[in-house]
Amino acid sequence: MNYYLAGYYLLKTKPIDYGEDIFNIAYTASSCINNGVLDNWSYSWRSDNDNEIDAIKALFKIDNESIASIREWVDNAFNNELIGWQNIFRDLATLKEYITFFPNKESFIVLSLYFSEINADELIQEFSPKSSQNGRIGMELFLSEKRIEQELDEEKDIGFDLIGIEISSDFHSFYCHNVTSELLSKFHFLHINKYGLFNKLDQQQIKIVEEYANMDNTGFEPVSWFMVKTKLVDISK
Repeated sequence: MNYYLAGYYLLKTKPIDYGEDIFNIAYTASSCINNGVLDNWSYSWRSDNDNEIDAIKALFKIDNESIASIREWVDNAFNNELIGWQNIFRDLATLKEYITFFPNKESFIVLSLYFSEINADELIQEFSPKSSQNGRIGMELFLSEKRIEQELDEEKDIGFDLIGIEISSDFHSFYCHNVTSELLSKFHFLHINKYGLFNKLDQQQIKIVEEYANMDNTGFEPVSWFMVKTKLVDISK
């Protein structure tokens, strides 16, 4: 089955701070778990963009001048659909340009997410704007291009993440619900690798887990859950 590129995420990992996975590092693109380097604060027009801005400056080692430059760049990239709402990059060239604003970029990771053809079509159908009053979320926008997965030297397949996507474009990882041991116990074909993701799965196994996560009584957030292929990207190449 073909997989399609949703886009790229620039992140600073941090240890999980609750539940059974506390202190573990997971290579998930969910900003519930890791720090997104592109986020609300990066947009000039967000009314909440200065919330916790001092913590942002300390975390990324940037100052007010840098923030002003970042916001100008982000507004332009967003208007040109090179980044999607709210924290996804269309391509590596755009991400590489953005990362130059940060002096501690060596501490960041880049992840690319890929959806199976079935899941890409489901996401596009669910999240495509239903009226002119609605904007497009980045995943829907970029998956609509149907850019088929390529074998690239700079990308390393590191496993599958189970993510639940909000209408706002934010998404959860299964780690958000403290269900790791439950999933591993219920589905014996699931194994967590050194990146904190599930090892390689076939389409039938993926379907089984997705159906479970999307049931009403399993404790997962009532949003659409998808198993996504995750790759670690070496932007030095």
